[in-house]
Amino acid sequence: MGCILPGLARIGYNLREQWIARSIDWLKSRQNHDGGFGETVLSYNKPDEYNGIGVSTVSQTAWGLLALLEVSHIYDVSDAIESVSYTH
Repeated sequence: MGCILPGLARIGYNLREQWIARSIDWLKSRQNHDGGFGETVLSYNKPDEYNGIGVSTVSQTAWGLLALLEVSHIYDVSDAIESVSYTH
């Protein structure tokens, strides 16, 4: 979502659509306790079970943060943004 939402915004897409709101809710639900985002290779075989789950990484946290920042003027994501920290 970190490249999709900014791209959609640049072409004037309506980021208030319901599917985007659901996507943001999903992203926030996958945020790790350390504020970061992660992934696991298990998601390729069982996406319903493992998508968006894993140890926080710099790259996945950056993608998540880019998505949150893009919609921060529309959705209540300030807590999610403020909790992002990566100290590895």
